[in-house]
Amino acid sequence: MSHAIQQPPFVPSMLGPVSLVTAPTEQPVTLDEVKDHCDVDLDDDDLLLGGKIAAAVSYVGHSRGWALMPATYDVGVIGWWRMPLRIPWALLRTIDSVKYFDQTGTEQTLAASNYVVHTPQGQRGSLELISDFQAPALKRRAYPITIRFGAGYASRALVPETAKEAIYHLVDFLYENRGAAGADLPPTVEHLLDSLIPAGYA
Repeated sequence: MSHAIQQPPFVPSMLGPVSLVTAPTEQPVTLDEVKDHCDVDLDDDDLLLGGKIAAAVSYVGHSRGWALMPATYDVGVIGWWRMPLRIPWALLRTIDSVKYFDQTGTEQTLAASNYVVHTPQGQRGSLELISDFQAPALKRRAYPITIRFGAGYASRALVPETAKEAIYHLVDFLYENRGAAGADLPPTVEHLLDSLIPAGYA
């Protein structure tokens, strides 16, 4: 009999909106790969297909809470936390900085020795403050703490084929149904997304 692995408790949501700092430099699939899948020979619609690829990648990533390709993000936090703080995007790679506004309104950078980063394979990572952490007083504002983090697979070669297949099918659907409002997504896309399990991302 298999037993579920007990997960450590996580702090309730203390996070604000996530903002993109540095966008990925490439997509998980190439234009040529998409054109081959969609059986498009002409170059006339390359710009259109590029937009459909971006939309499909965004949908697949957001529907599963993943950053598919390397990118950098900021997320605000309402205050210091006691339990591990779960980072909103799966495939966390790095915590680049933790900055906060002290009582005087001056932005400070928290030394990395004050926290531990957890990056379990295929799951959302978390940020844990050390047990003897002395929390500095914060300026009264909506999100006095900002965590900057990197997430995503290191290269398109590491992106699971299931994710790529979902993107191909979704681009094909968007391309064939351009101009049609309210069309339902094909079941193939949803089935692929449901079966999608993150692989390692070293």
